[in-house]
Amino acid sequence: MRFRGGFTTSGVALTVTFILAGMFLPAAAPVIAQTLDTGTWTGTVAPSAADAQDVSYEVSRNAGGELRIRLVLAAGSVGFEDVAYDGSVLTFKWRDGNMFLTCVLERLDDGSFEGACSRESRDPTGVTMVPPKN
Repeated sequence: MRFRGGFTTSGVALTVTFILAGMFLPAAAPVIAQTLDTGTWTGTVAPSAADAQDVSYEVSRNAGGELRIRLVLAAGSVGFEDVAYDGSVLTFKWRDGNMFLTCVLERLDDGSFEGACSRESRDPTGVTMVPPKN
């Protein structure tokens, strides 16, 4: 799968099993949100071009305005950690078994995000997030 900016995913894929391995962790660590819309976002997680999956994300804020993001799958959800958004780049970590994937997504002109999550010795996983339609 080829993403804008020339990013491509390759054959060595992370599997949904790894994603699901982090489902039973505590909620994501909070960070103050800037201008990220809350609600149900849609998108894809693409460990490889052949394995792209449609997913959803629950984006919310607690009473103190802290940003929370959870990846929602049919079998459960995974909370992202160390979430940060500076108005143009969204970063977070997501636990994959006993390791973390470090994710960097850039905001596109249409308000969606696109980027990759990576970890040592694995090819990057492509990630997209599309805001809710209000």
